[in-house]
Amino acid sequence: MLSDCPVPWEQQPVNEYQSLVEMGLFSWATDDDVWAYIGKLTAVGIAVSLLVAWPVVALSINPQQELVKCCVGALSGGVLASTMISLRLYLGWAYIGNRLFSATVECEFSDLKTRSRHSALWFHCSGRSFTQAPPPLGFLIG
Repeated sequence: MLSDCPVPWEQQPVNEYQSLVEMGLFSWATDDDVWAYIGKLTAVGIAVSLLVAWPVVALSINPQQELVKCCVGALSGGVLASTMISLRLYLGWAYIGNRLFSATVECEFSDLKTRSRHSALWFHCSGRSFTQAPPPLGFLIG
């Protein structure tokens, strides 16, 4: 994919894309079914509301006297959790998309403590840019 580039295999955009597709949380956004994605976010929101936010709110506000305030507080916690997950997914996919469709790829810094055959090479190419071939369209569509 990269021409005359000493960028490590893990830092090459196509390989970063593949690893992102295989990650648990990031694989949620690869489904063709939007409702499955919405269902997962809703399940996370409900779980956080019931298991985390409700106990915290119930300690702060008496639920027997002000039930509506407790419900609103717990639901706010669930919505916040779902929003943070959506934001994390967006930022991760945007980063990989920008690297994948960029004409150049930068070698990211990696310290010399890494025990691999590329560690010295990683250090020497840190911050340099290399040209890359355009990504194969079938790879992205399929």
